[in-house]
Amino acid sequence: MAEEKPQKKETSLDDQTPEPASKSQNKGLKIVLIVIAILVVLGLIGTLALGFFGAKIGEKVVEEATNSEIDTSNGNVNIQSSDGDSQTSIQAGDNVEFPDDFPAAVPVYEPHSLMSSSSYGSSDQKVWALSFTTESTLDEVHDFYESELANNGWETQSTASRSETRSLSATNEDENLRVQLSVRDNDGETSFNLNTTRTESQ
Repeated sequence: MAEEKPQKKETSLDDQTPEPASKSQNKGLKIVLIVIAILVVLGLIGTLALGFFGAKIGEKVVEEATNSEIDTSNGNVNIQSSDGDSQTSIQAGDNVEFPDDFPAAVPVYEPHSLMSSSSYGSSDQKVWALSFTTESTLDEVHDFYESELANNGWETQSTASRSETRSLSATNEDENLRVQLSVRDNDGETSFNLNTTRTESQ
C-alpha cells in the first residue's frame, strides 16, 4: 500500500486559533499599548496647545510610565525599554530602519516600504514584528512567501485566504524560527505584517 504524504493544512481565517503569547511577548505588547495610548493623548495636547514643549513633556511622561527611552527625532518615534533580561525596541514613522538582528533566513518581499518595526524578547525567545506596504498585489506578496519559504527549508503549517486577505504560517526547525504572515488589500495598496519568532534551543 502506498504511503500517504502529509498534506499542509489550509483553513479559512475564521478557523485559525491564535497561539498563547509568551511572557516576553505579553511584556512587549503591554509596553506597545501603553506607549500608543499615551502618545496619542499627549500628541493631541502638544499639537493643540503646547507645541514643541508639549512633545518633550510627552516623551518624559512615556519614559517614566514605561521605564523606556524615547527619541522622536528624524521623523520617527524610537522606543527602547528593558525589564530584567527582557528587551523591547519599537520604531514607527517616516524613516524606520530594518532591525540589525533580524534573521537572515526569513525572506523579505521587495519592493516595500517599512512602516513600523518592533522586537521584544529575552534570552530564550525573541519576536520581531514588522509592518510593510507595497504597490504589489496581495497575491504577489503571498505567493512570494509561499514559494520562497518552501524552497528554503521551511515547512508550511497553515494557509488561509479571503477576498481581501491572505495569511500563512511556517516553521524552520534548523533555525528555531516560526513566521506568521498576513497580507491585506487596502483599496489598491497592499499592506503586510511579518511576525517572526526565534526560540532558543534548550
